[in-house]
Amino acid sequence: MKTTITTLNEETTTPLTAREERMFRFLIADESPYVRFKALSNPACPEHILYEAAKTETHPKALTAIATHPEASGRILHLLVGSAEHSVRNAVASHAHTRAADLITLSTVKNIYVLGWVVLNPNAPKKAVTLALKTALSIAPMSDFVPFHVARHPRASQSVLRSLESHWSSRVRAEVLKNPNAPFGVVQRLMGDDDDLVRGALASRLGVSVRVSDVAS
Repeated sequence: MKTTITTLNEETTTPLTAREERMFRFLIADESPYVRFKALSNPACPEHILYEAAKTETHPKALTAIATHPEASGRILHLLVGSAEHSVRNAVASHAHTRAADLITLSTVKNIYVLGWVVLNPNAPKKAVTLALKTALSIAPMSDFVPFHVARHPRASQSVLRSLESHWSSRVRAEVLKNPNAPFGVVQRLMGDDDDLVRGALASRLGVSVRVSDVAS
């Protein structure tokens, strides 16, 4: 059987021969984790073989190779969502093919880096962004890593931005002010902030329309 290989940079390359496919199957069953890792890291490794490996593989590096592979599909990444390895969950959270439902699941993981990758994933739905912020604030209230990226997120809701307008980190408040989703009332209140970063954000926002749906927020 021949399988067409797809990479990040080109849609079609040389088809995989039956012999090459047998070799991939042989290598992903090797007793050496290093050999399996190298086979699973190969850009030519097809999706259906990655899927087979994802169902049985246990070594962290080999699992990470699957989760970071450009051919990893939504069904493959779904198998890896529950991995105990943070490196694997980081890779799943950041992958372009991860399903929205799985990003929502990952937004409750109590690890600041997994949460950050969820927020940074361009496919993250609004619910995942909101839940990631809630989880981050519960486990690391003095970290502004996740709040910063949520504050600048194009799908951050008005209620989320409202909750961040008084965040202890001035860089978070500055991003709230720059976000076009910020309610008018939030913008008004932040205009009185005396921090240079926030005032600088106000200066850069001049001329940008604001939403007036919540003047009294």
